[in-house]
Amino acid sequence: MEKRKIEPNDLYEFPLPYDVTCSPDGKYAAYLFAFLNKEKDCCESELRVLCLETGEEKVLTATRDVGAYKWISSTEIIFSSRRSNPAPGSTDFYILSLEGGEAKKVLSIPRVCTVPEQLKEKE
Repeated sequence: MEKRKIEPNDLYEFPLPYDVTCSPDGKYAAYLFAFLNKEKDCCESELRVLCLETGEEKVLTATRDVGAYKWISSTEIIFSSRRSNPAPGSTDFYILSLEGGEAKKVLSIPRVCTVPEQLKEKE
């Protein structure tokens, strides 16, 4: 195999995992997977989860518009997304269960923000 230098356009070919966190019970690892979009000149991210017991990986979001996420329980994640075209300068948040089903919009904040660092575990 012939070696060659990495060119700037090569970055468009490789997705980049980042922001890895474990679920409160330690059974899952969630992370964002970034894709550089050359046509839109932006970075797009999808949310994925890995079952640490089986090694099974799932893509949790159908669109690549996730901004940030946090675990709210061992089986639920809250994340910010632009999927419903929020008003300029606002942020929409969704909750998604690892047990299945669609993400549910739970909150819209009229500011650009990320998920809070501390969230109380659902009781």
